[in-house]
Amino acid sequence: TELISGKRSTLKTIRERSNSAIIETLLYVKRMGRKTLGTLLIIFGVCMLCSPLFIAENSAPIFIAKTFVTICRISIKKFV
Repeated sequence: TELISGKRSTLKTIRERSNSAIIETLLYVKRMGRKTLGTLLIIFGVCMLCSPLFIAENSAPIFIAKTFVTICRISIKKFV
């Protein structure tokens, strides 16, 4: 950026910019991690709530897998 703007940057300003970029990146990763974890916990909770209804059947694992896939598809569409 210093070449485009025509300004000379000192070593101190370059370090400050790189440090702020690293901090912003870490904060972004933290926010996205929380959102992802929350979504996964919601999916897991829904599967756990629905599973007692179908445990007596032989097709319980298939139902849980289908429920998980469906909820994943819904949550992906929600975020995209």
